Amino acid sequence: MQQRSCEEMTLLISKYVDDAASPEERDFVDLHVAACHTCACKLTEYMEMAAIFAESPMFIPDVQVRQGVFHEIERLKEEERRSITKEAERSWFRPSSTVPAQVPTKAATFAACLMRATSPFAAAGLAVLAIFSLVLLNAQAPTAISPVPPVSLAETELVGLPPVPTMPAPISAAVADDFPTPISTKGAPIVTAPEPSASAPVRATATLGRPSRVYLANATPVLEEGLVSKVSTWHTVRDPAFGYTVSYPPNWWTQVRGSTRFFFPWSSGGTVNAPYYLELKVEANVKGVTAETANVSGACTIQPSGGKGLTCLRTNTNDQDNVYDEIYGFDSKNIYVLKLTVPRRNAQTYNDRWDAAQVIFTRMASTVSLASETSDSSDFSRVLFLNGSDLWSVGSNGQPAQPVTRGYGVRQFAPSTDLRSVAFTASSFSGDLWGRHLYLSHGEAGIFSEPVLIWSAIDIHDIAWYGDRQLLAIATSAELGFGIYSISLPLDGIAAVDQPLVTRLITKLSETMSGAKGLAVAPDRQLISFLAPVAVDKGTDIYVVRPDGSDLRKLISHTEPLSPVVGDQRVLPAENQAVKSYLWTDGRLEKAGYEFNLLFTSGNSSSPTLYRGGYLYSAIGATRGPLLDHNTLGVDDPDRLQIIHLAYSPSGRVALTGYYNDYRNRADYLAGLWTADLLNGELANVTSQPVPDHPNGIANLEWSPDGMDLIYRETLPSGQENWISSAYDGFSNFIMVKLNPGTGKRTVLYNSSER
Repeated sequence: MQQRSCEEMTLLISKYVDDAASPEERDFVDLHVAACHTCACKLTEYMEMAAIFAESPMFIPDVQVRQGVFHEIERLKEEERRSITKEAERSWFRPSSTVPAQVPTKAATFAACLMRATSPFAAAGLAVLAIFSLVLLNAQAPTAISPVPPVSLAETELVGLPPVPTMPAPISAAVADDFPTPISTKGAPIVTAPEPSASAPVRATATLGRPSRVYLANATPVLEEGLVSKVSTWHTVRDPAFGYTVSYPPNWWTQVRGSTRFFFPWSSGGTVNAPYYLELKVEANVKGVTAETANVSGACTIQPSGGKGLTCLRTNTNDQDNVYDEIYGFDSKNIYVLKLTVPRRNAQTYNDRWDAAQVIFTRMASTVSLASETSDSSDFSRVLFLNGSDLWSVGSNGQPAQPVTRGYGVRQFAPSTDLRSVAFTASSFSGDLWGRHLYLSHGEAGIFSEPVLIWSAIDIHDIAWYGDRQLLAIATSAELGFGIYSISLPLDGIAAVDQPLVTRLITKLSETMSGAKGLAVAPDRQLISFLAPVAVDKGTDIYVVRPDGSDLRKLISHTEPLSPVVGDQRVLPAENQAVKSYLWTDGRLEKAGYEFNLLFTSGNSSSPTLYRGGYLYSAIGATRGPLLDHNTLGVDDPDRLQIIHLAYSPSGRVALTGYYNDYRNRADYLAGLWTADLLNGELANVTSQPVPDHPNGIANLEWSPDGMDLIYRETLPSGQENWISSAYDGFSNFIMVKLNPGTGKRTVLYNSSER
């Protein structure tokens, strides 16, 4: 069976690389190459060859040449078949008569059940998880170890014993480099995890479907500064849905799908051939199990200082493809699983990969912590919004609104990835279109510090966070002109204002990219994207550039998406279109190129202010037409409808607004608000949500930090002369609203007329 499958793979791999394989064939190839080193190498070679010849001129070879090539292929295949027949007599995958076939262990069953127990319970009021400090459990009774205090993120070097013991490679060095044999489960056996009750809600997980691909001049990662041995250089991420905080090393990236956060290293093999990776899963503890009740033979119980903490256990499992190291933590609400995956097969030596992975695993475990029951958890629920010319914040869970700035003339803002800081641009002159100064303010328990000026320029179009210590800006400086700039903050953040900032020009932008904005960073931080040019009758495109300034190129052209056909003709000719907005839903650097997907709107290019939106597209199928058929939305005039606002949550949910253009004496007129699930690259379960009464509108649409509710500004036009209701004009009254899409319950968070 194995031989026949490998023989079939030559054609399937060719179709896979040429984008000619069906979804079923692609899945078959993915599963096969994950377990077959020979075919995995062949797939890599095909991809490299495809990248080399992707832009080469194509020609049709002579018939005799084609016949000769195929004759030679058949001869080589026959030689390979004879060679495989001889090799099969000693194939490692044939079960020995003295070794019983493996069956799933109880620990593996427990992990599998946890995957089905996905739940949306928020983490408000969780007990502090100071560390995931554990000892390796073996088949004997566990040995007690005194708890080790958590490592401070402020310290420069790691000292003392690691909080989580490093495990030796569970595969012997003698076979690791060739065909490693399966290993038995390490640690005490554990019972099957409880299934969630029927009433327990389940978080949707985004299934993004097959991504698009763009070939880069150099598909190797652009590395950043920092060392694994220095925790002070690690990145910190805070998860607002469950309240935990975790740090991960430089030159790694993280992405959330449902209730699982993945951590991948930047490697030349991409995610497909990653040497190892980690994930942190959160499952609902619906039956209140603990390490003691879930562990037949007992668990290692750690009680940190103060007598509070989590009981944890550690297991080591494996299957035919990977070896896993897992730490399980329990509290009254959730089960937390920090899981290390080390593939058996990789170009690098297994033992070396296992040792390197254990160092990361140990140090990451020491940085995991949860929100305290007694501490203020408002940091995880704060929502920022413009109130006149100042920046304000309000808690989506009921905390009162309060100003972040007073009298700064804020133009734009961006919260940091760890939710502890906010950067914003401001100008002293009300007539300025763009900001001129870049400020940073740090927040603790919902209280923000006095803003600190960190950079000034002639104009600043847009800003975005590249990491938790680096900002990006589209700006024009007096010294270097118009381009994309990087502003690196000191390791100590805003507190180290006396330390010099490192500002550099990543890439210059030409005059043809005037008005550039929409700055964003791909999920793996290996591409920076933006919209340009933005002006009347300009075909706005989506551009990308590598973090080092290389590979500046057009990712999505305004001529690519096809508008619907009405009356035997396109609603919008390609040359009259412009991309209006976009969102990253997936993006990662693989060995064969950059694989990505976007949601974006494309509409009429004649006016960026009058035509603020358009039709909704996915980068996967833009050339096939819009992702959403307006005729299915139940609106009065689907041909006039344009999608303006987009919001995307990590759980794979999409929210969008639809407006009529030049309707009932208004420039834009709210037609509806919808939510949907993004499944396999398509919108599913499109649901209409309650909307404000006309002529009020919706602006600044976003998901709450925990991804469960919608937050938006209900605009209140001051009169008939104020035509636009899809954007905040900076002086009219408004209401900040939280909407539960499941129940339709509407909660007013802030009313500007009552201040």
